Amino acid sequence: MSHDTKVGSWSFEKTSIAEEFDAHVRKHLPWYDLLSDKVADIAAGYLQESGMLLDCGCSTADLAIRMESVLKSRDACYIGVDISDEMIEIANERISAEVYSMNFDISVANAFDELRNKADWYNVVVANLFVMFLPAEDRKHFLEKAINSLTPGGVLIVVDRIVNEGGYLSNVLNRSTMADKLRAGVSTEEIGSKEISLIGVQRPTDPALYDTAREFFRFGDFVGYVFEKPY
Repeated sequence: MSHDTKVGSWSFEKTSIAEEFDAHVRKHLPWYDLLSDKVADIAAGYLQESGMLLDCGCSTADLAIRMESVLKSRDACYIGVDISDEMIEIANERISAEVYSMNFDISVANAFDELRNKADWYNVVVANLFVMFLPAEDRKHFLEKAINSLTPGGVLIVVDRIVNEGGYLSNVLNRSTMADKLRAGVSTEEIGSKEISLIGVQRPTDPALYDTAREFFRFGDFVGYVFEKPY
């Protein structure tokens, strides 16, 4: 393990992390592309003609690229927000490339600010690997604000890391996750260093927060949930 690694030093606002994010997330979460395709498919099922989609913690706008054809065919708009200037710079460079043509607005912004005074606004709100980085006391409020921002019949899609259920199976699954990372080419030093850097930065969520949601994905302690807003 690197002696330079500091407890709780992880930050998406570091240029080094932003530049390597797409490769990094796939190495540490080998199922990331499968999950992201499912998120895009669910979002497509709820996005209306001339509708709007909000991607909270959009990182490098991977979701927009996956949904390009849907966004274009429905003349819908992708709104991506992230607090990292570095991530947003990369996202805008990707989406502004000539190979893509869609309605989009990607900016450095706090998701809470974006959701303020936006009742019945979005067909789809996505929070993929986002909630676990919010302060624990803000998570319920975020979900309430996001659901309130949905149009009737809209959907909030959340992928979060939850507190594991304990017992020997959880121990086995954690070890399996480490094995997945090694098979993906991540060194033991890098695995250990990242875990140290995430202390106090990434905190798993109490699954009780999602009691009213429907589950669509589960891999170890990472779970995908859907909240539908009634008509």
